[in-house]
Amino acid sequence: RRIAGLNAGLLADLAYESPELYRRSRQRQTQLLREHLQHLLRQGVATRELRAQLEPELAAEAIVRSVLCVTRPEHPLPHSSTEPYPASELAAATFSLLFTGMLTASGHQAFVES
Repeated sequence: RRIAGLNAGLLADLAYESPELYRRSRQRQTQLLREHLQHLLRQGVATRELRAQLEPELAAEAIVRSVLCVTRPEHPLPHSSTEPYPASELAAATFSLLFTGMLTASGHQAFVES
């Protein structure tokens, strides 16, 4: 908790003192999270613990954007043609993940046992 508090203070100072550096730092952090999550989702599909219909890139983007909307409300939702997924597709993917899940029966069993 102490380190998290220091990190939060450092980021607040960075945002104030150097907004561009703060923006680039957060952008890189988000990109790393997105790439790691895509890798984990691809791995889960390959091991059949996640549904074969799952699109790892879209699912990762939906999860990352959802987290960003909660943790950083200032982070805008995509609304331009340059974004990889339009907001409507992200919303549909988010609801699909919430209501149908991503685990197969064996993936669910492994989750319950862990």
